[in-house]
Amino acid sequence: MNKSIDSILKFNKVRHWDNAKPIHYAKSIVIESAELLELFQWTEICDTQKASHEAADIFIYLIGFCNSLGIDINTAVEQKILLNAKKYPAKEFEVGVNNDFYFKQKKKYRLKK
Repeated sequence: MNKSIDSILKFNKVRHWDNAKPIHYAKSIVIESAELLELFQWTEICDTQKASHEAADIFIYLIGFCNSLGIDINTAVEQKILLNAKKYPAKEFEVGVNNDFYFKQKKKYRLKK
């Protein structure tokens, strides 16, 4: 992942796109996410090539967003996995998807905010 991150940051720097504000990246992430979702608008099947391009766009903007705020995405992902492991213990999902537990946890954690 570090190679991709370095390539994105270099690409942006050469074009002077590395000084965009976090809000601009956040908007772009949402727009590109909507474009990904649009591929599934009337079907559950989508063109994998188009989906990969939209996923890449989302990732590229996410890296710019993280860079603009000084977030180390690798560390952030590892920390979030640890938090999610506590929030959603594997034992609760041993038999498969457990929507009752999942939504109970979502509600519990949203009330804390």
